[in-house]
Amino acid sequence: MWNDPIVEEVRRAREKILEECGFDLRKLMERLQAEHRHYGDRLVSPDEVRLRRRKRESETANEA
Repeated sequence: MWNDPIVEEVRRAREKILEECGFDLRKLMERLQAEHRHYGDRLVSPDEVRLRRRKRESETANEA
């Protein structure tokens, strides 16, 4: 079986975060919500990603 180093890194990070929360889902949720409040201005919704992609594709098509 092939192992992707990026996937492995993400899994290690997930385990570390869960361990820091004592494997308590409530604590994990509180942590995630706190991170969202702190870094929320950096988050992009899936709809925003789609809009940006369509705009980029449209601009590329118009240049051709």
